[in-house]
Amino acid sequence: MRLLDLSLRFKLPLWGGGLIVATAFALSASFLFQDWDNLNRDLQHNAEEIGRTISHAVFPALLHDDMWEAFEVVSVPFAANPGEVMVESLIVLDNERRVYVSSHPEDHPVLSPLAALGPDFIALDQELRKTPESAMLVRDSIGVARIYVTLPIANDGVADMMRSFGEY
Repeated sequence: MRLLDLSLRFKLPLWGGGLIVATAFALSASFLFQDWDNLNRDLQHNAEEIGRTISHAVFPALLHDDMWEAFEVVSVPFAANPGEVMVESLIVLDNERRVYVSSHPEDHPVLSPLAALGPDFIALDQELRKTPESAMLVRDSIGVARIYVTLPIANDGVADMMRSFGEY
């Protein structure tokens, strides 16, 4: 007995069930992609807000060239809520795109060039060369597992020509 030789009494429920399953699959996939996009957009927005907050908080330490106070500022989000922070690390770069201070100095040593921190950082360094000093850069590539956000550090319109940087 072949599948196409079935009577309508069997074909109609099978076709209807197949149509229901196909519709449910299409709607589920659509909702999944929409939720993924919303989650990614919220993550980028939160990353930008954290970067702005940290860049305003670290500005006085940079004016006084106080590296320890800057380290305390970029380490606060990790010490206050361990395990709840979506930020993987925060880095402040100087004008030559070297690490000035980092929340994880063992992974991102002070004065190491950004390009020396890994392959993702090489691509980010190349993009930072092309980006104006006063512009924010959000790097979210499909092949990259992290979102990188860089912001110029400024307070009341006065720029310090350094950038805060975060991995999310």
